[in-house]
Amino acid sequence: MKRTALFSFLSLFLLAGFGLKAQTGPYARLGVGYGMGATTDQLGTTYVEDANGDFTEENIYGTYGGGFDVNLDLGYNFSQNFGFGLGVDYLFGSTVTRDEYTDPSQTSMTEVYTRQLRLSPNFTVRGNNEGMVQPYGGLGLVIPVTGTTYSNTEDVYTGISGTATQKVETKGQFTLGYEAFAGVYFKVPNDKVRIFAELRYTGLRIRAKEAEIVELMQPDMSTGTIIDVIDLRPDPYTEINFVDEIDQDTNANRNAGDPIEQLRTSTNFSSFGIQVGVAMSFGGDEE
Repeated sequence: MKRTALFSFLSLFLLAGFGLKAQTGPYARLGVGYGMGATTDQLGTTYVEDANGDFTEENIYGTYGGGFDVNLDLGYNFSQNFGFGLGVDYLFGSTVTRDEYTDPSQTSMTEVYTRQLRLSPNFTVRGNNEGMVQPYGGLGLVIPVTGTTYSNTEDVYTGISGTATQKVETKGQFTLGYEAFAGVYFKVPNDKVRIFAELRYTGLRIRAKEAEIVELMQPDMSTGTIIDVIDLRPDPYTEINFVDEIDQDTNANRNAGDPIEQLRTSTNFSSFGIQVGVAMSFGGDEE
């Protein structure tokens, strides 16, 4: 539904007869924005059990693609209506609750957030140029070049001081996503500078490649002293490689310290949001 609305919005703007003095040649855009999760998946569950053993459990839905982002887009306008750009985008993902567990003996919560650097080659179509605003829209690819998803779990046990913690960092395989955007440029006194505001949809899923448990702390059940479990284990099992198939022999003959293998997962990073910023033209004007 959100995707359909965005494309309709883009089409209406491009058919409108508004515009500014056309600017051709190279350009740069710097913007900041905020996105909300879109096309949500089932992430985990909330489980609550009382002293009588009665419990409720429900799914948690969402995506890890929401959050603040900063975007620098460098490109070239070939004419008053068409241009090509390459965006560099950094996502500061919002913290999302993935799992919650409560029973008489303990409470546990897992929260997840991501940091990603992305490239986005894009093609832009602009409306005509006869007024104070100029509509535009476009399509592009989304290419994550580096990034990590962080998972933090905390467990509190009834009657025991101290909190158990686990921190996991996950990296993904190379993948391609896509984006669609529609917005308007606003005229300012300087003909080379414009303000813009746009709506943007990003469709992106990333398959897990590898993960590492970077922290695993447990309280001693008798003293409450926090113990570093990774340091105590002769084989800490901290590195994970994700694969598409496992069987009874998987991990059976691994050497101590080697990564273990687990089934690969696919994670949703789609979002729908707004972005505002400043655009500057370095070329000429086309009357």
